Amino acid sequence: MAIRKIRLTEAQLTRLIGRIVEETEAEMEEGWLGDKYRDLKRYTTGYGDESEKSAAEDAFMEEMMEIESEVLADIKNFTYGTEEKWEKAKNRLMDEARDNNFLGELEILYPRRTGKAFVKYYDGRSRGGEALSDTASTLGSSRRSYQSKGRG
Repeated sequence: MAIRKIRLTEAQLTRLIGRIVEETEAEMEEGWLGDKYRDLKRYTTGYGDESEKSAAEDAFMEEMMEIESEVLADIKNFTYGTEEKWEKAKNRLMDEARDNNFLGELEILYPRRTGKAFVKYYDGRSRGGEALSDTASTLGSSRRSYQSKGRG
């Protein structure tokens, strides 16, 4: 087999590489390799594609708006006390969620000891399932989860 040398301009080379990349991405999305790629991406980031992450972020923001309206409606019964302190806490909660790719959930906790409620972000890995609910009820706190829209 003889080797042929061709000359390409920079623009031609850029178009050629772009076409190769597009074809490779299309093959990856269609075949078993695409499934493996999505599985690997889901394992590392928690989402198979950007639309899943976007949907989770939208759900988190909706959840945050519901909680914020509840906090602002009755701010004196929350540990924040003022809107400025709530804004700082809200920004911290949003940063935690962003760092965790919005995989967790927000909850309003109502400890009986202090009588002042507060909002906590659970990253989705640290809760320990129902064991935490059992522990919380044993410790005498009641909580409301906005992830499940339940009341407890």
